[in-house]
Amino acid sequence: MSRQNRVPLADRVAKAAEAALAARHFVSAIDILVGIGWLDLGTVERWRRGQIDCLEEVVRANLPRISEAMRLFRSWATARGLFASQTAYVGRTPRRQTLRACFAGS
Repeated sequence: MSRQNRVPLADRVAKAAEAALAARHFVSAIDILVGIGWLDLGTVERWRRGQIDCLEEVVRANLPRISEAMRLFRSWATARGLFASQTAYVGRTPRRQTLRACFAGS
């Protein structure tokens, strides 16, 4: 795909956020990363089963790009009157350990 044909990151983030909001009535950073193609659902499931220590390590983008996507996500949410809330992700394992996403700038 040529650089001219690429969809701007802001548009990709907004599309992913709108889809998640319509489907579940909330949006998470994980929804954005999956929606823009930087994280696949199989990897998220492995993280939820405790097979991946920190989700940030398996995102297919570097930290500055992840931070940019999270900034765009916050801007999108603010523009729609949505607010952030903390979420504790718990593993789908017998121990039910707290999972780490580790997103700097999110």
